[in-house]
Amino acid sequence: MRRYAVAATTIAIAALTSACTDAGAPAPTPTAAPSASQEARIPPTPAPEAWADYIRELDTIDRDIVHGDEQKAIDRGRNQCPWLQQWPKVRMDALIQVDKRFTSPDHPKGFGAAKGNRINNAIKKYICPA
Repeated sequence: MRRYAVAATTIAIAALTSACTDAGAPAPTPTAAPSASQEARIPPTPAPEAWADYIRELDTIDRDIVHGDEQKAIDRGRNQCPWLQQWPKVRMDALIQVDKRFTSPDHPKGFGAAKGNRINNAIKKYICPA
C-alpha cells in the first residue's frame, strides 16, 4: 500500500512541475557529466614549467620526498588538493593527509608537521588551482 502512495505522490509532483513550466521554452540541453577528478576537485597534471618548479621546491624541502619518482610526487600533490581547497578549515586534517600521502622508504610515516606545511604550500603554489 505504501509503495502505491509513493508512486502516486511522485506522479502528482511530476504533473504539477510540468504544468508550471513554460510550454514554449526549449528543452534544456544536456551537459557533459563532470569527470571523477572534477567532482573530487583534483586538478589536471600541471604544465611542464610548474611540474619542474614543484619538484625543485620539494627537493629543497627534503630530497627524499620525491625520491626519484616525479610522477608519484605529482599525483600525490594532485590528490592532496581537495584537502587544501578547504584550508584553513581543515588545516590539521590536511597535515595528517600530507603525512599519509607523502612517504618514502626512509620516512614511512611522513615528514612531520614542519615539512608537511612546506609540502602543502608547494602543492598550493604549483599544483592546485587558485
